[in-house]
Amino acid sequence: MKAFKNSLSGGLGVSLCLVLGLGFLASRIPVLEAQSLDEDGEAASLSQGSQSANTSLAQASSTSTHLVVEVMGVEDRPGTVIFLVFDEQSAYDDMDVERAVGFLELEASAGSLQASFPYLVDGPYAVVFFHDEDGDQDLNMLAGFPLEGYGTSGARDAYHEPGFDEAAVGVGLNRIQMHYLR
Repeated sequence: MKAFKNSLSGGLGVSLCLVLGLGFLASRIPVLEAQSLDEDGEAASLSQGSQSANTSLAQASSTSTHLVVEVMGVEDRPGTVIFLVFDEQSAYDDMDVERAVGFLELEASAGSLQASFPYLVDGPYAVVFFHDEDGDQDLNMLAGFPLEGYGTSGARDAYHEPGFDEAAVGVGLNRIQMHYLR
């Protein structure tokens, strides 16, 4: 099953309108251990599917050897932040969640949120995420506009939809802005 892209007015697309059926597909994505760090660098509990991460803090803080994503600007709203990581242009372009190399779902908290993917060590990677406020594992839309927060690596602003080469990030810490249109 391939995901879909919804269009914003003016012909701009939001690449995160990808997650129809993500709950089912998450079980088919390779399981990666991942760890969230709070603002003080302390390990925070998280869930990935039904599995808990048990990565050591020392491993998570060694960010130069694996992919770490810090989401900036998370608003104080209920729900989780769902991450998808792609290492192939065609999978990213199609938003093919079956070909994502990383999946992570973390409890949302106001401010910033940091997720570590210790087994993603090569790159480049394109990262997409959204704030799933209602737990339906879908980026909800109204008249072509996202109703929940979203972000993509390499995006200059809320309306920029970067291609894979522009979205590509390497291992280490990558700061990405969450965008809310409402």
